[in-house]
Amino acid sequence: MAGLGVDGAISPFTYGSTGPDGAQVFACGTHIKLDLATTQPADGFFVIESRLPLDVTAVYSSADNAFMPQSLSLHVNKIDARAIPNLCQKDLDIDISSPAMWKRPTGALISQVPAANVSALGWDATRTWLSYSPAGNSVQGQSYVYQLNFCSCSSQGGTLNGDVKSDDASTGLLNPPATGPSPIFAVPNSTAPPVAMNQSFQGGGNGSIVATVQNPTNPTGISFTGTLNLSYGHAGRCR
Repeated sequence: MAGLGVDGAISPFTYGSTGPDGAQVFACGTHIKLDLATTQPADGFFVIESRLPLDVTAVYSSADNAFMPQSLSLHVNKIDARAIPNLCQKDLDIDISSPAMWKRPTGALISQVPAANVSALGWDATRTWLSYSPAGNSVQGQSYVYQLNFCSCSSQGGTLNGDVKSDDASTGLLNPPATGPSPIFAVPNSTAPPVAMNQSFQGGGNGSIVATVQNPTNPTGISFTGTLNLSYGHAGRCR
């Protein structure tokens, strides 16, 4: 709702659904309360967020008497959608094996190692592998950081379940919105079996998973499987 020269009250989102060809009405008597002292309707915005396009029509009405109208006028307006990137979604699953989810600390993209190169490097060919180079070769003696950013849009947080392999040793941190970094895995070497990651967290705001891979000798890469589930959120930084 809009206040006079100040922000008004902002109500929390509620969840709903409609089926194919379904139609629903949201009336001002439910969502916009009248100021009976002045008989003037309150100002504000009614916001609908959806992952799919909707046909939304606003109907504005007026009468000479709020309780016993003698004359009535109507104005109908079609509401166009506005595309919003990184829309918060309920019960969202983020596939942590997807190369598109991971970035370098600078924001630069991470490469997926092609299947032919995975086999040539002797890595597990049943998994998706990430590296700073499609060939899996990088500067020896350096460490390489992989970062997955997410936004938790509610205090309920989420859960991380999956596993990780790397070449060579690697460590991982979960940076939840509400608390400090928490270790989630440590891979001792390139021949180690997959190391499990199972962690839950609370709080809303920006969070990240950060993996650091050591590269004493080439090649170097990392592979994740599993899901980051957010009670309400989206991939990437909070908008």
